[in-house]
Amino acid sequence: MRFLTPNSLWLLALALPIIALYLLRLHRRETPVASVLLWQAAAVERRANRPWQKLRRHWLLALQLLILATLVVAAARPAVPAPSTPQGRLLILLDASASMQARREDGNTRFEAALAELRTLSEALDARSRVTLITASAAPQVALRDGDAAALRRTLPALQPTDGGANWDAAASLALGLAVGEEVTTLVFTDAALAEPLPPLPGRAQLFTVGEAAPNVGLVDFSLRRSAETFTAFVRVLNAGPARQVTLLLLAGGEVLARQVLELPAAGEATLSFPDLPAWGWFEARLEDADDRFPLDDRAWVTPPLSGSGQVLLVTSGNRFLELALRALPGIAVQQATTLPQDTAEMSAVVLDGAGSGGTFSGPAWLIAPGAGTPCGEPTGVFTPTTPLRAGSHPLLEYVTWDDVHIARATRYAAPADAVTLLETAEGPLLWVLNRPGQRLVCQAFALQDSDLPLRVAFPILTNNLMGWLLPQTSQAPITSLPAGLPWTPALPLAATAAVLVTPTGERVDLLDATASLPQRAGLYRLEWETAGGPATHYVALSLLDAAESDLHPHPLMIEGQVPLSAASGATGWRDFSRWVAAAALALLLLEGALWWGRAAAWHGARAALSALRYDWRPVALRLILVGALILALADVRLPQATRNLATVFVVDRSASVAVEEGEIEALLTAAWEAKGAQDRAAVVVFGGEARGAQPLSEGPFAADLRLAPQPDATDIAAAVRLGASLVPEGAPGRLVLITDGLETRGDGATALLQARERGLETLVAVVTPAASAEVWIEATRLPARAYPGDTVAVAVTLGATVAQPVRLTWAAGAQEGDAVWEVSRGQGRYLFTFNAPEGGWVPVRFCVAAEADSFVENNCGGGWLRVEGAPRVLVVGAVEERRALAAALRATGLEVVELQPEALPFTAPALSDYAAVVLVNTPARALPLQAGSALRAYVRDLGGGLVTLGGPESYGVGGWSVTALEAALPVSTQVQDPRRFPPLAMVVVIDKSGSMAAPDAEGGTPKIRLAAEAAARVSEALNDDDALAVVAYDDRPADTLGPVSGSERQLLIGRLSQLQAGGGGIYVRDGLAYARQLLAESFEALSEQQRLVLLVADGSDAEQQAGALAQVAALRAQGAMVSVIAIGAGGDVPFLQEVARQGEGRFYLTERAADLPVIFTEELAHARRSYLVEQPFFPIAGTAWEPLESFTALPALAGYVATTPKPGADVPLWGAVTGDPLLAAWQYGLGRAVAWTSDATGRWAVEWLGWEDFARFWGDVVRWVLPVPAEEGVALNVAAENGQARVTLDVLDPTTGRYVDGLDLVLQASQLEAGASVPPTALRQTAPGRYETTLPLGDDTAPWLFHVTGALQATAGWMPPYATEFVPGDAAAATARLIARGQAQPLTAPEQTFAPTLRGRQAGAPLAPWLVTAVAWLWPLDIAARRLGISWDEVRRWGKRWRKNGRRESRPASRSVASLPVESSPPASPLPSQEEALAARLKERLRTPRR
Repeated sequence: MRFLTPNSLWLLALALPIIALYLLRLHRRETPVASVLLWQAAAVERRANRPWQKLRRHWLLALQLLILATLVVAAARPAVPAPSTPQGRLLILLDASASMQARREDGNTRFEAALAELRTLSEALDARSRVTLITASAAPQVALRDGDAAALRRTLPALQPTDGGANWDAAASLALGLAVGEEVTTLVFTDAALAEPLPPLPGRAQLFTVGEAAPNVGLVDFSLRRSAETFTAFVRVLNAGPARQVTLLLLAGGEVLARQVLELPAAGEATLSFPDLPAWGWFEARLEDADDRFPLDDRAWVTPPLSGSGQVLLVTSGNRFLELALRALPGIAVQQATTLPQDTAEMSAVVLDGAGSGGTFSGPAWLIAPGAGTPCGEPTGVFTPTTPLRAGSHPLLEYVTWDDVHIARATRYAAPADAVTLLETAEGPLLWVLNRPGQRLVCQAFALQDSDLPLRVAFPILTNNLMGWLLPQTSQAPITSLPAGLPWTPALPLAATAAVLVTPTGERVDLLDATASLPQRAGLYRLEWETAGGPATHYVALSLLDAAESDLHPHPLMIEGQVPLSAASGATGWRDFSRWVAAAALALLLLEGALWWGRAAAWHGARAALSALRYDWRPVALRLILVGALILALADVRLPQATRNLATVFVVDRSASVAVEEGEIEALLTAAWEAKGAQDRAAVVVFGGEARGAQPLSEGPFAADLRLAPQPDATDIAAAVRLGASLVPEGAPGRLVLITDGLETRGDGATALLQARERGLETLVAVVTPAASAEVWIEATRLPARAYPGDTVAVAVTLGATVAQPVRLTWAAGAQEGDAVWEVSRGQGRYLFTFNAPEGGWVPVRFCVAAEADSFVENNCGGGWLRVEGAPRVLVVGAVEERRALAAALRATGLEVVELQPEALPFTAPALSDYAAVVLVNTPARALPLQAGSALRAYVRDLGGGLVTLGGPESYGVGGWSVTALEAALPVSTQVQDPRRFPPLAMVVVIDKSGSMAAPDAEGGTPKIRLAAEAAARVSEALNDDDALAVVAYDDRPADTLGPVSGSERQLLIGRLSQLQAGGGGIYVRDGLAYARQLLAESFEALSEQQRLVLLVADGSDAEQQAGALAQVAALRAQGAMVSVIAIGAGGDVPFLQEVARQGEGRFYLTERAADLPVIFTEELAHARRSYLVEQPFFPIAGTAWEPLESFTALPALAGYVATTPKPGADVPLWGAVTGDPLLAAWQYGLGRAVAWTSDATGRWAVEWLGWEDFARFWGDVVRWVLPVPAEEGVALNVAAENGQARVTLDVLDPTTGRYVDGLDLVLQASQLEAGASVPPTALRQTAPGRYETTLPLGDDTAPWLFHVTGALQATAGWMPPYATEFVPGDAAAATARLIARGQAQPLTAPEQTFAPTLRGRQAGAPLAPWLVTAVAWLWPLDIAARRLGISWDEVRRWGKRWRKNGRRESRPASRSVASLPVESSPPASPLPSQEEALAARLKERLRTPRR
């Protein structure tokens, strides 16, 4: 044994005064007596008080000396040897994960065993040891900062294990930051149930294990997935032990839905799926008969999102792409309006496409280019994004690629402080979300019409992600429980007036109380809230579901996979047991007091003793002071101290984006240190993707090495702020100074700043604006998803540059290589290189750029994968002379071409699906089968086929394509609303209403009169608003006259046409034409340049009144009207009808199918407008950028085309001779693509093209653009970067039943062909219904990877790891402004602010225990003296007065006879022998009173 503070042993000298008190004469009290018989007893006492005789058999003296000895020993801090105890600066990592709740064989939990070990450790620490304790949980916390052994003991009772996992990376990062600049020993207290190696730890690491191997069965996966109107549940059970049987229950709302007995293999698992489950408020999976030591993982819960109708209100003036994308989502019903109504309460969500007007909304909303006065912020201007799109890492952007998205115009907004930006450029945010209580908002700064986003694959994925976030009840993403052990926020309605959270234990938490903290324990929580509509209830589930926590077997722990973590060892230490000695002194002190009072009570009587306390309470008070001091010493009290000495922590960004600003940052820190007070302390934390301490908290000068840059290819402001905040001692006035450019790539720095403020720290942000430097980077890459052997593959590379300079490109595509030199300009530019597609297979493409002036090379490489397939079959439909040249050109590019006549075109979509694309060449609609138009529309829209149409004199409007299903699939409208080119048309349709028109059509069974009426209705739909139309149903008289009506009133005519009925007899041609001439002259408004047309529809075998008919034709021609004729059936009157058309200078149509009437009518209408055919030489005019045309620098001239109008949402890469006429238009239509070429591919208009050397390549590229991307139906393989790894997700759905496919054995193989690297085959683990996942570490190489899934199905995907977002230039000023606003921080305007003495704190001082014990040791002799010598307070006061007056002690005069009685003495040596003496003794006892 040894004494840790041996200097205190000299206090043993206080025993001498105590002994002396017993050797001195007792102080007598002057007391009048009534008899001198008492003197004899007094004489006996005098003889007993002789020196040394007084000490004989005096047990009270021995007890008092023992008390002094214990007090002195306690002050000297005795210690016994404690082998293998670390000393000095200790960093303790205490595992607080869920597995620490497992019971050991002794009945205690592993966490309780760890606390016991820590208590033992605390008793062995010496006075110089300092301890920092970090709890390793899902959100690690610093529980103790630089405390001593006593502080460690005080901290331990408040610690509890969590119900979640442990984030050892974050805990190690905290430890590394807190240990900077000091020699430390890291102690890890854990059950070693860790599946992964530990990250690097500071100093020498030692392991304390508290758990033995134990079998366990637990739930490790439990999820739901919506399928139509039902749910499918997936459960995975892990058996970490020998083979056994267990019962699984599936409950919903407390009712058992299924019970399954599982036979679990040893160290294995079992998976189950439960389809067709009804909707319930909550589901539970429960294991029965588990009987293990870890019950926490035997239950799990899932709560589906709040039920809702999925009613979405789309407010738009017309946006087909947005409407189709929304309607394609399952579980969503779309209602459309042009303005926002006043009340949207019945809507689940609102999609506002544009500024909108009127009305309000309180629920979820997607606001696209909103106007002023919305929650998205106020618009402040318009800009064109010229810098790269910078996408954040947010779940809403999962699988969304922005590389090929271009935005022509966006609105600049002042986004709210709580906005989370998803997509931005240097000019401002483009997409952000607001997650407010009861309301989720998505804000988009650009209109879809001002970008090509709707034409990209990203658009339907983004729409699905956004609507799934706004309406979780409609999402088909897996529904899982919230992870226990992490902070969470309940979703409450915006209008909630009261809200309560009921915990699993029944505790009620007021959610509207801002100070309330939410529990993080696993269990089912009930949310109750009140709104104006009444009360409502919802459930929230928190579960463990962690396989690493459920496996209770200890694993050999490694650090970074190389260094084994050693068991606990250390130098021999000393275990301080002074607290136990002090406790013994307290007990003895209380015993001595009790014995003294008891002796006095026994000698003088209890009543007399109590009476004495009433008159002389000060000795008792002194004793109470001694007892209280010892109690405070045992409680380890400390005296708080007010302080103004600051603790300032500088958190310095050292990521790559600010690397060149090291000098500026160092100058700022140097200037700040000059303002530091002598007693102020400062520390420096540097960070990139990780945070590290660069200078410990001290009063010393600035000495941080700013060259330290932990993971410079990322920026994690949140982790750095948390580490910086943990360096500020508890109670100290703290200030945190963040020096950054604000361009964070992970985490949420604003939230971390808010948490630092909640701790009482003042937060300042210094903006680091990187100086302008030369930089070249790859912004985007566009590579075709697939090609065919021999194709010329064009790779479009978008480069960003800050200065104009030459850039050298080197590329490799499979075995092919090449290079090029590009002259890049400042800003963004697109550049191309091409190569020939090799034989079938996957081809990796990799390229890099190099420039003389460039800051970063990390952003100079890109690439991807190209899938080369066998030649697809393309169907070319048209007349032989029309299709010949085109078919030959397509064959020359390696496509397999099938040629058909128009009438042989398959008329069902499944039959067309045998072809990858259909090319329709100058074919009139009436030449196609009746259902061909509808089949082509379904083939493109629903089956994903490709469609290319070529023009000519019998195509588009002049081919009768107007208002047909075929036109619906095209990116152009066959109508042209241009009164300057197309003068108003006055048209009269004379329809045969004779009895023969009542006969059904030979093919469709529909009466001919009905088909004629439908044809007239089709014509009315194709009219321009300035046109006029009249329909006359005629037999022997004008039975029905409809109109005339203008094109703007066409609906009036269409409604009446549906009522036409056949009559009797044949048509009177002469009278019918005369009546038409009368209508034109009397009922139509005569306009200059008005075109006039009479269309006669007659039965080819029943045309009466032929005599005089030609005269009526001549009269019509004299009025300027043309006469065209449609003959139904090849009858005997056909020659006469042909002559009518010839003299009327119109056209004659003969059809055997009345069903052709609609297309003939529209064809005739287009022919009447002669301006639809634009025949003049011209060169194509370039329009919007389009991938197939990027490799062509010049195009030959053309001689004509058919006028059309581009539809909204269509790309127009080439324009015709007249402004507004598209020559080439393309768009995405449903699942497929369509291209319209309004000129031809023959010698009629394209004679120069036939001799052009790139004629075949041009048409090959156009047709290949519409080819569908092949994919295995029902299988989606996606790869995404996640924390330096690749997360691979495979979703499998049975397309025939619509159910998720579960229980598949799938293996993932990943290889990096270019670098020759590969990853061992990895099993895909099912995590939800139909979903299989895994993560793969891929290292730092950014070469393309190929992922191939084998097993129960096959799937392949190529992936190019993106370079770090850190190397994409951004707007530092805007980023830091948002950071300051959201984090409620203050901008740093001057270095002096960092140490401004404006803060004040209170810190715990040094422990008072040693001083208190020493004080008790000093006061103890005084306590004895006060009682032994009988000194009263009055005497002390009187002595003091005499001493001040005379400077010496005066003797007391005797006024009368007295008997001096001792205050504290032993009883007489022997009793008085006589009766008289006995009476005298009783008188003596009565007269004696304790001395006051």
